[in-house]
Amino acid sequence: MTRDAIPHGIRTHIAAELAATGSEEGVRILYAAESGSRAWGFPSPDSDFDVRFLYAHEPDWYVSLWERRDVIERPLDEQRVDLAGWDIRKALRLLLRSNPALYEWLVSPFVYVDGPLRTELKALFEAHASPRSLAHHYWSIARGQWRAEIEGRSQVRLKKYFYVVRPLLSLAWVAERSAPRRCPSTTSWACRPCRRPRAAPSRPCSTRSVSRRSSAPARPLPRSTRGRRPSWSGSIPTGWHWPASRAATCGRRPTESTAASSA
Repeated sequence: MTRDAIPHGIRTHIAAELAATGSEEGVRILYAAESGSRAWGFPSPDSDFDVRFLYAHEPDWYVSLWERRDVIERPLDEQRVDLAGWDIRKALRLLLRSNPALYEWLVSPFVYVDGPLRTELKALFEAHASPRSLAHHYWSIARGQWRAEIEGRSQVRLKKYFYVVRPLLSLAWVAERSAPRRCPSTTSWACRPCRRPRAAPSRPCSTRSVSRRSSAPARPLPRSTRGRRPSWSGSIPTGWHWPASRAATCGRRPTESTAASSA
């Protein structure tokens, strides 16, 4: 998808709406981008323009004993523009909980308001995201879409299948980069990720080869490796771009249930 996928007239209208919203609410718009089917690459002719943004109040607004409303929403207008934004404090809290919706906003191919915040938040998410939380999120979305829009129906719009396929592809991407993989230089298995870079091994990564334990039941990963961050690499179908993977440490081959739980 290219920048021209968002018509110039719509971009101008969105910029004006964001400026008006910031003025009315007394906030600064820090970042704004397209979300939904247009950002994912499969819009239909009647798709809305789902504009999502981050904003900040003046410092005094945050000095309060009570929680205040931290979301700004605007109804769908005549140009089919749907505006919704999060306060920066809410965004940071969700980032710490590995909420992937925020990251999808940050890597959107269509950006309306940009700044240094985008790069900083991306780096924080990529460093601290939990693969378990991400996997649960995408599996829940796929299951919910299937049950609500496809299961038991005789006729289903093609686009509804995309709303199931997209989170499943994202789930597969997360699982691939958090599950153990076979060491390319031997028959042993290596578990991702590692704590330190290392050169290609000159001998098998594990002191015990798979063949020597072929008759013994597979052992789960040691507890010390289960909570570690995965080695992210490649790009996710939604446009995600993670840093290059680091070398993997060596471990034993896990059972299928353990690999599934670590995803």
